[in-house]
Amino acid sequence: NADGSSTLVVADKATDTTSPFASFDNGLDINAADSIAVVVKLADGNMRAIQRFDADGAGGFTATEIARIGIGPITELPSFSPAINASGLVAFRAKDANGDAIYVGDGISLKRIAGNGDVV
Repeated sequence: NADGSSTLVVADKATDTTSPFASFDNGLDINAADSIAVVVKLADGNMRAIQRFDADGAGGFTATEIARIGIGPITELPSFSPAINASGLVAFRAKDANGDAIYVGDGISLKRIAGNGDVV
């Protein structure tokens, strides 16, 4: 914050033993509504996922899983920062059966935008 204060949105297991997150990638994105998108490593199963954290209006944040390795077409989440727009739509780089691709998701739907082998 401009006054030097900060708000803890989410912590990994090293900081909070009850956290479902083992670690976070260095890159993240935040939109004007203070929603945050980040690549995480889940403590359960050691699986990588894209998470969005939205302010809940009561001083906390709610987590929404956007995508996870092994769920749907995603086979890998390389270490690239996701991007989040004002509506909470998250764009990110992933790998699927065809190789590198760009996906967007909102926690309900996931769409492949472009990737290896696509005609542009």
